[in-house]
Amino acid sequence: MNEIGIIIQARMDSKRLPGKVLKLIAGKVLIDHILDRIETLNHKVQSIVATSNLDIDNLIVNHCSGRVECFRGDELDVLDRYYKCAKKYGFNHIVRLTADNPFTDIDELDRLIELHLAGEYDYSHSLCVMPIGTGAEIFTMNHVAYKGTSLIVIFGDEVHQIEELPNKEGITALLRKLLELQSCSLVLAATTDNVSELTFMQEAI
Repeated sequence: MNEIGIIIQARMDSKRLPGKVLKLIAGKVLIDHILDRIETLNHKVQSIVATSNLDIDNLIVNHCSGRVECFRGDELDVLDRYYKCAKKYGFNHIVRLTADNPFTDIDELDRLIELHLAGEYDYSHSLCVMPIGTGAEIFTMNHVAYKGTSLIVIFGDEVHQIEELPNKEGITALLRKLLELQSCSLVLAATTDNVSELTFMQEAI
């Protein structure tokens, strides 16, 4: 298995801002901002863009061709797309990024990766201590991931979503059970979720 991989979630059919991952900021499309930043990581990683099987997402695949590999999966089942992508490329640890957050803090991501690997954690994140859109999260394949307010427990080929935190028995080494994400009070943001946010970023850069 590869030690660690970055999976970048990307699709064109956004409801709030269609096509946003190929929108321009400072003369460069959003997804290229992310890829450029990842290339400066100190840790050796493989990056994959995970998109859907929809025809409209051919635009993403064509744009990324020659620079980064793309994995295509179910449009709506994002978890399944991540899981199958990680299995295909043999990732042991997965860094989850999204293509509409072009300003991921790479220095902090390097530190997060170091912390995650050194502590042998199943799940690590910097989401509540960083401005929204600049942090990241890492989970370990075949163990435990976190999705919204639910736990995702992955054992072998089985994927289980658990709506409430279960007894810790049977869950392997969930050492960083940082489940306070939903109570995060940070208001600083560097995201491009809608037209107004994109316009702000285009004018600010």
